[in-house]
Amino acid sequence: MPSYCSSCGTALRDGAKFCGKCGTKVEETKPTKPVRTIQTTHSSKTKIVILAVVIIVVAGAIGYLLFSNLFQSGMIQNNTSQTDTNKFIGKWKGMTGTDVAVYYTLYMNGTMKTDYTDSGGETVMWNTYLINGSNIYIANSDGSSPEIYYYEFSNNDTQVILSQNGTPWIIASKVQ
Repeated sequence: MPSYCSSCGTALRDGAKFCGKCGTKVEETKPTKPVRTIQTTHSSKTKIVILAVVIIVVAGAIGYLLFSNLFQSGMIQNNTSQTDTNKFIGKWKGMTGTDVAVYYTLYMNGTMKTDYTDSGGETVMWNTYLINGSNIYIANSDGSSPEIYYYEFSNNDTQVILSQNGTPWIIASKVQ
C-alpha cells in the first residue's frame, strides 16, 4: 500500500526517509493491528418483546396522564351537583363476599380511606374519587387503576349501591 507525503501529497517510495519532490521528512508509521468489530444480533423474538414492553409502558403512561388530569382539573366533578357529592361524604360500612366488614370514609377533598380487618390483620388503603353524574370514579391515591361504578342511593340516602356493568358490586350503609 503506497504512502504519500504529508506536505505535498506526492507518492513516496517504499522505505523513503524524505519526500523526493519537496524534501519533507517522512514520519515512520508503525503497523497497527486491525481492529476487530463484534457484531451483535438480536433475534426477532427479542425485538418483538422489547417493542411490546415499550408499547405497554407508553400506553400505561398515556392512560395514567389522561385519568390523573381529569382528577386534578376537576373537569369531571363540574358535571355533578354538590348535593350528590355531599351525600357521599362520611363513613360507610359495606360487606365483602366473605362477610368481612369494610369501612369507606370519603372526604370532601376527593380522598377515600378504605379499611377492614381480615385473617391477615388490619388493612388500610387510600384512594381518590370523583363523582360525575351518576358515576363515581375510584382510583389508587396516585391515580392508577381507575374503576368506574354507577351509584344509586336508597333508604333516604343512608344506603348506596355501586354497580359495574349492571351488577351490584358494593352495597354500603351510612355509619352514624
